[in-house]
Amino acid sequence: MSLRRKLALLLCPDLAVLPYDRPLAPRLAGPELAEAAARAKELCRLDLLYAVRTGVVLTWSNAPQYEGPMYQWPHDRQRVRRISLGALERLRKGKQQGVRPITAFMACNYFSAIWPADLAWPADIPRPPKSNPQEAA
Repeated sequence: MSLRRKLALLLCPDLAVLPYDRPLAPRLAGPELAEAAARAKELCRLDLLYAVRTGVVLTWSNAPQYEGPMYQWPHDRQRVRRISLGALERLRKGKQQGVRPITAFMACNYFSAIWPADLAWPADIPRPPKSNPQEAA
């Protein structure tokens, strides 16, 4: 709460409930939440496998540039990289709620693009296509 709001509440307690204050609610619910949890687990597993097999833990300073398909995202390749690494950081801290399905999809595409060719992709995680099907059409 800002200092200005605290002073206003001190001077006029009637301002405690404002009509424009929205109640806080979870952004995902039901099947979306279950899908986000499943995607988060897949991302954690991809992150762990990538680190074990390559010996590199992805950080802001050593993560390669994203060179995969763009899927008509309103971002550039650098932004896709930043969104993916931000999601990985939140997952490493145990904050699964910060990873929505579209963010998890973007991060999975990031891993698919940087995955070394000599390493096998995990069989139980569906690998995104290397090219955008919409661009091919």
